[in-house]
Amino acid sequence: MLYQIGNITDKKKDLDRHLRLIQARLPLLMGAFPWLRQVPIIGELGYHKIERNVKQYHKFIEEEVTSQMKEYDGESEPDNFVHA
Repeated sequence: MLYQIGNITDKKKDLDRHLRLIQARLPLLMGAFPWLRQVPIIGELGYHKIERNVKQYHKFIEEEVTSQMKEYDGESEPDNFVHA
């Protein structure tokens, strides 16, 4: 359980950075003008960086679910949301 808490606190910094990225005006421009993804600097800051962050979060969640499923015991009460 302490390992999970440590893992989550490590991700807090990444989440803060991601939220600052999506609050910027550049992602709004990407939504209005999708072709801007192809422009080198603007596309990197407004689209590709956010996409990499989302993929990183998906990977983290998949790893956590996989590790929890390894510890799953169907006979006992669920310990967390993944077990439920």
